[in-house]
Amino acid sequence: FIFVQYFSTVPLFYNEVRSLSEFSIGLLLAMNGLIIFVFEMPLIKFLESRPMSQLSLMILGFLLTVLSFVFLTFGSWTGLLIIGMILMTFGEMIIFPFSSAFAMNRSRTGKQGEYMALYNIAFSISHIFAHNGGMLSISKFGFKSTWFIAMIIGVLGIFFLVILQNRLVKKSSK
Repeated sequence: FIFVQYFSTVPLFYNEVRSLSEFSIGLLLAMNGLIIFVFEMPLIKFLESRPMSQLSLMILGFLLTVLSFVFLTFGSWTGLLIIGMILMTFGEMIIFPFSSAFAMNRSRTGKQGEYMALYNIAFSISHIFAHNGGMLSISKFGFKSTWFIAMIIGVLGIFFLVILQNRLVKKSSK
């Protein structure tokens, strides 16, 4: 739900609430792609060399994405939108590679394709429902409330990842 808002409801927010032109919105979205192009592989290589688990990195990525919505809810300075986009972009660059690697590593030998198919189906389902869900939320509750809903969903996601991490640590210590 959270990630896809940056490509459906957030551009509407940029236009309708922050009065950004289509060109400015395009620049913000292009900045996302440019940052990914320049930094994703070096960032992933660096993070893989750190003594952090894939789940810890997923939690970090989720946290950055949740924090990005904070910058949408407060203040009127346009720079906050840039900071929010940068946080979301780094969150995206961290969570997606490590979540896909986590799914792959959890699979049994010979079942990797099935695990990755389920992982991709889950991502596809989010695209089916999250865009419309975000639009419905905006129409019923407004942008600010929708960003708070996204943050709550993100915090719940972090909470469940922490629970999973604790269970895996307990399981591996047995």
